[in-house]
This record gives sequence, C-alpha cells and structure tokens, in this order.
Amino acid sequence: MTTSREQRRPRLRGNRLAVVAAVSLAAAVRIAVVMFGKTYAFPSEWDYGFEMGRIAAALAEGHGFSCSTWHCGELGPATYRPTAWMSPLYPGLLGGLFRIFGSYSMGAAVAALLIQTAVACACCVLLLRLGELLAGARAGFIAAALFAFYPAAVHFSTQKIWSTVPSVALLLTLLLLVIHVSVTASIAAAALTGVVMGLSALMDPVAVAFYPFALLWLLAMGRARAGRTLLGIAVIVSTTVVIMSPWALRNYRVFGELVSTKSNFGHELYLGNNTLGADADLVQTRIALMGEQPTPLLTDEERASVRESNEARQSRVYARRALAFIRAEPAAFVKRCVQRFVRYWTVMRGLTRPGHFVATVAFLSIVLLAAVGAYGRRMSLPVLSLVLLAVASLPLPYYLTIVEHWRYRFPVEVLLLAPAAAGIDYLIDVRAARRARVSA
Repeated sequence: MTTSREQRRPRLRGNRLAVVAAVSLAAAVRIAVVMFGKTYAFPSEWDYGFEMGRIAAALAEGHGFSCSTWHCGELGPATYRPTAWMSPLYPGLLGGLFRIFGSYSMGAAVAALLIQTAVACACCVLLLRLGELLAGARAGFIAAALFAFYPAAVHFSTQKIWSTVPSVALLLTLLLLVIHVSVTASIAAAALTGVVMGLSALMDPVAVAFYPFALLWLLAMGRARAGRTLLGIAVIVSTTVVIMSPWALRNYRVFGELVSTKSNFGHELYLGNNTLGADADLVQTRIALMGEQPTPLLTDEERASVRESNEARQSRVYARRALAFIRAEPAAFVKRCVQRFVRYWTVMRGLTRPGHFVATVAFLSIVLLAAVGAYGRRMSLPVLSLVLLAVASLPLPYYLTIVEHWRYRFPVEVLLLAPAAAGIDYLIDVRAARRARVSA
C-alpha cells in the first residue's frame, strides 16, 4: 500500500462540499420518512426495540440490566432477572431515552429514530472516505449517495429501533482505522482501533467474527516493519480486552461464569441445529426451548435445568445438545449450513411484500455493480481485500446458527456499497469514453 501524504492524513479537506451534500441527502430522506410516514407511532411495546426495549424499560425503572421474562420475550409478571441476552450499549442508550421521555413513549421513539438518523449521516461520511480510499473521490461520493437512498439503510434508520445502524457505523470506523494503522503504524491509532473493536463487540458481537481476519490483514500489510506491526496488534488486542472487561466482569459476578458479550449463542446454535428439521418453525422452537412443556428437544432433566438456571447455564445446555446433534448428523449440519448460506445471499424473506421485493432488487443490484467494479480493476487491492474479508467473515455466525432476520445481512450490504460505487464510477468513464470516440 502506498504511503502518500493523503493516506497518512486521511482527511476530507478537499471534499467538504461532497460531505455536506451526502449528509444533507441522508438527513432529508430519513427525516421525511419519519415525519411524513409517522414511523415513530409503533403499534405495540414489543416494537420498541423488541428484547432491547424490555431491557431498556427495566433500566429506566431502576431494575438494572434485566428482563421480566425468559429471554426478554413476551410480557410477563414483574419478576426481573439479570440478563446478558443483548449486548449492553444499545439497550443502555434506549434505557436513557426511556428514562427521559418515558418507557415505550412516542417521545422516546422519535428521539431514538432521530439518533439513528444522525448516525446514518455519519455513515455517509465514513462511506465517502472508504470509497475514496478504494477507488477515488468520485467513487467516495457515489458510495455516500447510494447509502443516502439505499432502501435497507433508510428502513433501519427510520422504521426499526435496533442497534443495526450504530453497529454499521462502528464497523465502518473500524475498517478506516485498520487501514490507517496499516499505513502509519501509529500506536495511538492502534489503541483507538482497539477501543472501536471493543465498542463494536458490545454493540453487536457478530463483528468479532471479522477481528481475526482484520489482524491477519494488518500483519500481511506490515511485513516490512514486522516489529512495529506486532506491537500495534498487541495494543489493539489489549485495548479491546480492556474495553470489554467491565461487561465481562459484571456477567461473571451475575452468572458465575464468563460471558464476554451475549449469553444466547448456545440457544441460537440449537435453534438452527436440532432434530426438528431445517424447516421447523423458529417461533415454535423457541417456545419449546423454554422448557415449560415436554419436548423432544430437551430431556426432563434438561427442562428442569432450563427453568431453574440462569441464562449462561441455559446456554450451556443448548450448546451441548446442538453439538451432540452436529456430531451425530454431520451431513445434515453441512446441508443446513449450505441452506443458510444460500438464504443469506439471496432472498432473506419472501417477495410477497413490496418492501421485501425492493430490498432484494437493491441488494442484488449492488452485488452486480460491485462485480463490475472488480472487473474494471479500478480499486485499491489492499483496501478491497480488507472489505472482502469483512464481507466474507461477518456472516459466519449465521451460517452456523440461524438466518432469520433481514438485518443480519445489512452490514454486508453497506460494505458492498463502496465497490458498487467503484462499479458505477467505471461505467461513467466507459460511457464518457464511448461518447468521445463517437464525437471524434
């Protein structure tokens, strides 16, 4: 990778107009959707962040990071249990809004959606910089403009209270910092990268799947100064651990064992790998795993353990059963992983609803444009390789567990906007060249 002055000091001095334009577009589109669509008028309390809303309400009411029911699901009696079902950052933010505006209030909904809109505007700036590093200034602006209007980006900013958009902002920040560290070998930048890694894991632990690949990429890029690169990697890892430690220590005190981010991985693993079959209804499977009624998924002893244990011990029960299934049925496990892979990369849900159809067409379009960008060879190979490592690694947890919600693919879609912008940039130049030949 080159070490030009531009890359050593990755600022947007020459692109202020592009930044203002991208941010203005993103803000205008999202505020219009929120206000004219009245997307802040949620039909039920469950729509206020789902499980995150349950935890946020408990925080606002002084019950700590807890839930009133098993896995923060349906409304139940006011008996609160400590939880780590969700990572702490977004429920903490939502809990603050609930405390200020009232739990499940319209004011809290408006505030949450406006914060997500502001974070989406920040994503435009981050994507502009990533596109710039990947394929030049024009591609950077195109990437930011694509995000401003991209259907999934608008949807998750304005119609869902969830950590989706903040998670993407942290992921984009992480990529830019990793690139910066690879160029400068700055220890201060490495420490900041570790901070962002820790925060990203505490926002959405799926990001952790990318971390080993990011560090290996750094090692490969820094071969010429191996000692400095290894020191930077050590600083990144150490800082990440420091940022995540308070939450892990809290969980150890509450559950009696280490839970670094979330307590539900065993549950998700068993949801996707059990004897009910690949087409089993996930809602019914979740109900069965509560252990309230006899089920082939749990022995009577396991049902009693699930009902009486905390989340961490429940997760161990589920993980043990899932691993037993995988050992007994390896071919079925591989087949389900392949099915989940296909579902993730094609149609996440059916095309019967207009919104799902538009989202699917938009996603397939950016995949095609990203391929055009790769064909045009207009991109920085080191930056492209890092983006592709993130695209390839982020879905890995879903291939192993379940592919249930549209939001699972959203971070990957955002990352693909940068090479898609390079593809559009390439097509613009091809068209201009053809016009020049015709006029000549």
